[in-house]
Amino acid sequence: MKTMTTEEWHTEFFLALTAANATEGEVAEAVADVESFCADSRQSPLEAFGDPRAYVKQLGIGRSTTWRERLGYLIHVPTMLGIFVVFDGVRHLVGGTTASLTWGHLAAAGLLTATTVGFATALFAGRTVVMALVAVVGMTAAILSAVTFDRAIVELAPAVSLVVGALLLVVPAAVGTVQSLRDREQARVAAQRVGRPESDSSDTKLAAWVIVASHWGVVLAAFVFAGVIALVAQLVPAG
Repeated sequence: MKTMTTEEWHTEFFLALTAANATEGEVAEAVADVESFCADSRQSPLEAFGDPRAYVKQLGIGRSTTWRERLGYLIHVPTMLGIFVVFDGVRHLVGGTTASLTWGHLAAAGLLTATTVGFATALFAGRTVVMALVAVVGMTAAILSAVTFDRAIVELAPAVSLVVGALLLVVPAAVGTVQSLRDREQARVAAQRVGRPESDSSDTKLAAWVIVASHWGVVLAAFVFAGVIALVAQLVPAG
């Protein structure tokens, strides 16, 4: 059994609970039991419970992941595709050319879908190396596809391309924010039911801001970088 710190043990424990598709109440109760036992026994969770993934299996909690829940990870695909579309729209807008939906965009969407599913699977299985490899290879292949297969399927005005890209970014961010805030509230209620102390208002507000920033940071970054690209293209003289 490998050596790990308490923080690493809790991270592995949470990932194992997530992979087992444990409910919010089951997660809160399991974490509370571990913390309570370790506080009373003055043992580390590794000493008390051993391997966190094996311990989750011993608990026998969780349920099978439904296809609907697995497909829920694909909410991130439109976000990544939206980045391509926004950048492409800005490029054509600055150049005064017509934007288009290309075969490369469709190929990138397919590769991003496969990458997202593979990344999530590796993440919840605790395969850190595989997770990083899937992310790097998948994103690289998607970018190369978007750039290489530039044959147009549909011609679009640059402004329309930007609107489509904006929707691909904004809609998943809004949905993800609502879902994350709802899940956090459910976890807070579940934690209260098993007697865990409630966080103070400042921690609650900070956590809410972190959730919002995590979902909308990519959207903001995409538009900022697109704006920078437009500005540089205007300042740099052509050919």
